[in-house]
Amino acid sequence: MLNVLGNTGYNEIVIRAAFPLTFAAFLPVGEFTSDQLALELGAAFGKWFLTKRSISLAKGGEHMEINLPAPKIDPFRHGIQLIIASSNDASCHVTAMKQLIRIDTHRPPHAPLFCIGKRKEQPFTRD
Repeated sequence: MLNVLGNTGYNEIVIRAAFPLTFAAFLPVGEFTSDQLALELGAAFGKWFLTKRSISLAKGGEHMEINLPAPKIDPFRHGIQLIIASSNDASCHVTAMKQLIRIDTHRPPHAPLFCIGKRKEQPFTRD
C-alpha cells in the first residue's frame, strides 16, 4: 500500500508515518486514533491519547521512543514506553516519522500525533 501512496502532500505523509508505526508497535486502533469528543478533553487529552510530544527520535536515527499514556494493556494507566528500531528500508517508520515531524510545525506539541487535514471534497464518479 505504501508503494502506491504519494509522499508529497501532508495527508500522504501522515499516513506514511501512521501505518508502519502502528504496525511495528502492534497498536490497536484505539491507541492512535481519537474523535472530536476526545479532543474536547483539552489539556487532559495527552493523558489518554498519543500526541506529538509522545514521540522522540534518537539522535542517530536508529530508533524512536513512543510514550503510550494509557494503553489498554496497562491496567493502572500509568503509561508505557516503546522503543521502535529503524528498519532502514522503504517502509521505515523512523524515517517516515522524521518526515512528519519536519513538516508538522503548524500544530502544537499537545496536538494529536496523527491528524489528517481537510481537503476539498471530490465528486464521486463511477468508472
